[in-house]
Amino acid sequence: MGEKLTVIETAEALGVSYYMLKQLRRRGEFTAPLAHGQRVRYWDKDDVEAWKAENEHVIWRIQARMLKYSRKSKRSKADA
Repeated sequence: MGEKLTVIETAEALGVSYYMLKQLRRRGEFTAPLAHGQRVRYWDKDDVEAWKAENEHVIWRIQARMLKYSRKSKRSKADA
């Protein structure tokens, strides 16, 4: 087993927000954490990198969605 990543570190490694990582887990699209305490979750860095390499299309979809909402938000603020 390699280096352990926290929830935030895992989200950063994938290039998604904490919220999006949570959504991936709820939908069963991302692996369960190795250590799951009441408040502590860890993932193996090698497993995260392997998942990312195999699931780039999922990451792209999420990042495109995040960009779309970010643009909508900017337009709404400009119109106000």
